[in-house]
Amino acid sequence: SLGLTLLIFYYSFAIVGMEFFCGILYPNCCNTSTVADAYRWLNHTVGNKTVVDEGYYYLNNFDNILNSFVTLFELTVVNNWYIIMEGVTSQTSHWSRLYFMTFYIVTMVVMTIIVAFILEAFVFRMNYSRKNQDSEVDSGITLEKEISKDELTAVLELYREGRGATSDMARLLKVLSQMERHEQNTVVFLGRRSRTKSDLSLKMYQEEIQEWYEEHARKQEQQEGPFGSSGRGPATQQFPGSRQRSQTVT
Repeated sequence: SLGLTLLIFYYSFAIVGMEFFCGILYPNCCNTSTVADAYRWLNHTVGNKTVVDEGYYYLNNFDNILNSFVTLFELTVVNNWYIIMEGVTSQTSHWSRLYFMTFYIVTMVVMTIIVAFILEAFVFRMNYSRKNQDSEVDSGITLEKEISKDELTAVLELYREGRGATSDMARLLKVLSQMERHEQNTVVFLGRRSRTKSDLSLKMYQEEIQEWYEEHARKQEQQEGPFGSSGRGPATQQFPGSRQRSQTVT
């Protein structure tokens, strides 16, 4: 997603640059500016040799989408960005500086966010690996959900009323027929999903979360007093992770 964000950002500025600055940068285009040497292209003969004095900065232009991407990348890494800006400004007007200033400011914000996300994910994964060195491979989670025959029938009715997918209804009808054939009242569905950062955080800070729950239970018990209506101590608290049966898929 971060790479897609950066691609959209580059593409947007490339399109704007092509609309405003297409075809204005070429060899010897900026002879009256302070960066004329960077855009100079001279072909002269010295003795028996032909010498080409070339500045090469005219290649950084907005003539097509590829050149625009290369130019924006050079602006991102701050590679003599003022030469490109002055060349464009000399061929247009001083208002062109707003394009480069906006690109520079937005680049700083976007790149800072991207780097922050990458560093945060790296530090979290490093801390998790350090704290769970002997843990199993966290490739996924299997969730178990037990459904009765009546609940399955109600789901089928909802599918019929809402005109759900035919394939899903066929699978549910097949499960219902198997339950009737084997005289079963319940069926267990297994769902698989990949681990998220919340799952890893729960596992990583399981002990701390349990201490927080116990401390919260003690405070509630002290506030309610000996005649409190809850009557539950820290041992009866239900901690996160115990509300559903799950196991690691290896």
